[in-house]
Amino acid sequence: MNRVFAQYSAKVSELRSNMKEILSTAKVSPIAVTNHSETECYLVPANMFEKMVESIESGHQASADNQLGSFKPNSIRMKEISDACAAALRDSTKDQITEFVEY
Repeated sequence: MNRVFAQYSAKVSELRSNMKEILSTAKVSPIAVTNHSETECYLVPANMFEKMVESIESGHQASADNQLGSFKPNSIRMKEISDACAAALRDSTKDQITEFVEY
C-alpha cells in the first residue's frame, strides 16, 4: 500500500459520478485520486499548487550548484500528468463506482 499525502481521497470512478462535489472540496483541501488502491494523482487547490511551484523554483535557484530542487514543471510535464489522470478516469469500469468516502 502506498502513502497518501492528503486528508481526503476519491476513487477515479467517484470523479465520474460526483465530479462537481469533489472539485468543490479540492478547492480548499488536497484530494488523493486513487485507482485500484494506488494513488494516481492529487487534486490540489490552485493557490496551494502555485505556492508549491514557487517554493520549488526558489529551491532550484538557491541550490543550482548542487542540483537540489531540480523539478520545474513545464507545460509538457503538466499535460502528461493531466493525461494520466484522464486515462485513469476513462479506463475505470462501472463496477468501480462507489460512494465518495472522506478519510
